[in-house]
Amino acid sequence: MGLCNIIFHGFNVIEKTRVYIFLSAFFISMLLLTFCLAVLADNGISWTVQTVDEKGQRYGNGYIPIVLDSSNNPHIAYTVFDYPPYTYAIVSYASWNGSGWTTQIIEEYKTAYSLTLDADDNPHILYGGESLIYASWTGTNWYNQTVDENGGGYGVVVLDSSGNPNIAYTNGQVLKYANWTGDGWDIQTLDTFDGIPFFLSFALDPNNTPYILYTAESSKLAVYDVTSWNIQTVYDLSGIEGFESMALDSEGYPHFIYKELYGDPTTRHLEYVSWNGAAWTAQTVDPDVSYNRAFLALDSHDYPHISYISDYPEQLMYAYWTGTVWNIQTVGNSTADSSSYLALDTNDYPHISFRFQPRPDARLWPIMYATATINAEPTEPPSTTFSDSTLLLISAIVIAVTTVAIVYVWKRHRSSS
Repeated sequence: MGLCNIIFHGFNVIEKTRVYIFLSAFFISMLLLTFCLAVLADNGISWTVQTVDEKGQRYGNGYIPIVLDSSNNPHIAYTVFDYPPYTYAIVSYASWNGSGWTTQIIEEYKTAYSLTLDADDNPHILYGGESLIYASWTGTNWYNQTVDENGGGYGVVVLDSSGNPNIAYTNGQVLKYANWTGDGWDIQTLDTFDGIPFFLSFALDPNNTPYILYTAESSKLAVYDVTSWNIQTVYDLSGIEGFESMALDSEGYPHFIYKELYGDPTTRHLEYVSWNGAAWTAQTVDPDVSYNRAFLALDSHDYPHISYISDYPEQLMYAYWTGTVWNIQTVGNSTADSSSYLALDTNDYPHISFRFQPRPDARLWPIMYATATINAEPTEPPSTTFSDSTLLLISAIVIAVTTVAIVYVWKRHRSSS
């Protein structure tokens, strides 16, 4: 006996047409529900969070730069405390070897600032204290050299297309730029202002043109124009707490993020700004973020990805632009502090370094690493214009309609018996 005949036998008082309609509606409903749940699953992100070093330094600005090598393995430069007696800082470097973290001590009594890799995946680290120091790995040992005896506040190192280091840095009063000529460091002074924060963003475009975003009396962008530096005000700081991070897209156009005070002094908006070749455009990413540092990276589609810390509770967050909306994720329910750094691999998947705060009075704040397994490409526009909440609503309606149909057929069956 066939399946339909079995069903007809069970519902011997129900017309065959009604059963056909019911079965069709039921299977269509299940197909719709499966589609909705599949789309929801495709948008999912699964985070893996692990400890890199338990001895992370609590104090300081929390510079923890992360970069990825040609095999998408993470490398992190950071600062730890001597343990015990917690009296001085140590510049450290960690790299993933495929099964665990390999760590090295670079120098004591100094603070890590910036990290980059060369074409052979060898690390280059910028760090300092009273002076600014550049260290490069030769394959067997570290080669250290002093860039500026008086420039130890903060800096960023970037390698040009020839592999030569270029450095933008500040001591809190002067913004400088140094590049290696082959024989020594050529140092230029770009701006002077008493109160330049110990943070800036620096990048080279495909033509090795330097772009430096920094804050003095306003947020400024310094670009080297053939023979001289062109410095322009990007944003007046009225109502703006300061910029966070800058990245250049495939056209060489700058994108950056900043935080804007909104209403009372404790409320901050995270804003994303991009240059389209003619004008700046801005979007609000998150209306409630902490004062801690955020970081911006652009993917292969030039879409922005941002790591940052929420206001309350202080959890590590990750936001990316899908092409139509911002998708915001909480990273593993991790309590984060001070800053986060973000790098994207060749699949546009995020890798984030941050400090974990085990408790407010802890002397050691571990250095952490988070990466994501993404069930679908995060940067492609979604295959449907429905949001996740809309899909959930559709799923609920599908289940409700199916339930009503079953109850209706059952009642007709009972009344016909």
